Amino acid sequence: MPITFTTRIAAIAAATAIAAAGVLVIAAPASAAGSESIVMASDSIHFTENNWGDGISLTGTGFGVADGGVAHVNVGTLNGPTFTAWNTTPLEIPVVSGGTVAVTDWIPDALPQLPASGLTPVVQVTYELCSGNSCEFSDTTDVYANIVIDPFVPGDPGITITPGCNTVEQIQNDGYTIVVTGLGQFEVVADSVVGPDGQQFGDVAQLQADATGTATGHFTLSGDIQLGIYTEKIVRGIEGDQVDYVSGTFEVGTCAAPVPAAVPEAPKLAETGSSDGGLLAGGTLTLLLAGTVLMVARRRRATV
Repeated sequence: MPITFTTRIAAIAAATAIAAAGVLVIAAPASAAGSESIVMASDSIHFTENNWGDGISLTGTGFGVADGGVAHVNVGTLNGPTFTAWNTTPLEIPVVSGGTVAVTDWIPDALPQLPASGLTPVVQVTYELCSGNSCEFSDTTDVYANIVIDPFVPGDPGITITPGCNTVEQIQNDGYTIVVTGLGQFEVVADSVVGPDGQQFGDVAQLQADATGTATGHFTLSGDIQLGIYTEKIVRGIEGDQVDYVSGTFEVGTCAAPVPAAVPEAPKLAETGSSDGGLLAGGTLTLLLAGTVLMVARRRRATV
């Protein structure tokens, strides 16, 4: 159930205390006390620095609008009575008949930041009753809802390469995908491949992590493709000191499907007479795959 305060001072004091405990607080207007309140969706209360996730969603009621109106939504911090927006452009939404507002999956044009000491992160809804087609925002009411910005914590270092085995044709046409985890937010790393002969295959690529510390790349190989094990190496540091981060392997080969485990045959009744079973038991089926690569240039191409 939302908690509504009738003064901004009370709202801020309560916000600071309760937000520390991870509980949502709704703050009411500074000027005229009313029944206005906004409630954040359950997945719109906690965010990680520099990452809005699926965006901000909220509903608001009690805005007392009889013939419609507009509202502006901002996100930022409260410092005493002063609100400072992070975003440059507010989200404009209609206030529908009955005084209801709604926001779904809004991604502001600025990333969430860890607040300095004494500042409270909030979502602000500013609204004004409209007279006809005129909405000047000259006598506005501000309503706030607290949010929590958590510090980013990198995950465990890791690399996943799929598929783990490709034929020459597959590696040339379909390629493979790598996913690197445990990086810093938006960190750029160097990515290279070493072939079965121990030599670097193609050029070094650069990958950039997203807000979750995950970098993804998709590549194809062309040229003198040897059969064997290839090693994907991720190195931190584009210039200056470089540090090996993680590595993984994939294979270029025949990529035969796993042979299923043998299932014991059920007991059979004794048979008499001639049979072709001896021929079947001694028969084999052999699949040969031969490929010749004439090109000598070795290239690795990133694909989108």
